Amino acid sequence: MENEKLFEENFDRVKKTMRLERTDRVPVLPNGNAYRAKAAGVLLADYPANGPGS
Repeated sequence: MENEKLFEENFDRVKKTMRLERTDRVPVLPNGNAYRAKAAGVLLADYPANGPGS
């Protein structure tokens, strides 16, 4: 139950940030490289070696 509450709290923080509303802290979503790897057509594990600019 505690995990569900924590998830909802964090998800609400992300949604507020996306709406440009003030939040108690800035959420961090460390998944930028996952999108870039998919867009480049390489596995995430191979992205640093095979991604753009390499």
